[in-house]
Amino acid sequence: MLKAQTQTSAAYLHARVNGRIRQCLLDSGADVSLIPSQLVSDDKITPDERRLLAANNTTIHIYGQTSMPLTVGKQRLSAPSQP
Repeated sequence: MLKAQTQTSAAYLHARVNGRIRQCLLDSGADVSLIPSQLVSDDKITPDERRLLAANNTTIHIYGQTSMPLTVGKQRLSAPSQP
């Protein structure tokens, strides 16, 4: 007998962003990384006119772009992202 799967199949990883541990969705098919605008200071956002589309072809509205450091495990990275 097979047991019903109760957990999501989405892949999340824990990363330190702005000094706090956050759950980040790992999307290997994404062209860009996105971060909620409330996690980025307004003075760190530069304008960006790109039009982003979700997998279902709906528009994703962005405020601009930024680059911020993040840590995954012991790995320190700089991630360009669109808030």
